Amino acid sequence: MGKTRLTFAVEGEQLYNAVNPTETEILSFCAMSDENGVKALRGDIKSKLFDAFINNDVRWEGISVDDIDIQTIGSGDSFPIENDFSISIDFIIFYPVGDDKNFFDKIFIEGKGNPRRKRVTAKVKSSGLSANDEYTYLIIFTIHPPMAFSLDPNLVGGSKSFGIDPKLQIQ
Repeated sequence: MGKTRLTFAVEGEQLYNAVNPTETEILSFCAMSDENGVKALRGDIKSKLFDAFINNDVRWEGISVDDIDIQTIGSGDSFPIENDFSISIDFIIFYPVGDDKNFFDKIFIEGKGNPRRKRVTAKVKSSGLSANDEYTYLIIFTIHPPMAFSLDPNLVGGSKSFGIDPKLQIQ
């Protein structure tokens, strides 16, 4: 038991270029895994429970890939090589469903670090939680296109933000 590291992989270029994507379309470009081999594949993020441990950290970090290779998603580091787009985890927001409890001391947890590659780390509370408690939350993430140093304005694009709502569970 200990720190939970969640790697959030996004087909960044494809989602960035999607026009007004629906929630289902957004989820189809996303996958998540942890260091224990738990995987949420395309479209499966909302139904998969990732483990969190009382009084331990949960860290979310995002990567952008050309193609989520469903066969190789595994232990947090087995996504394909990143591409030139970058993913910033901007916020984790508590989003209660039913009897969900807030695992953290804050409702809004802001990402930190390089603005193009923010991560979120938060410590699970040490009291008031029980095994199998669930935590539904919203990840607000931003896709940053490659940094283009060009006089051609078509090569320089703005960033785009999206949200998805996965779940954690106390173990």
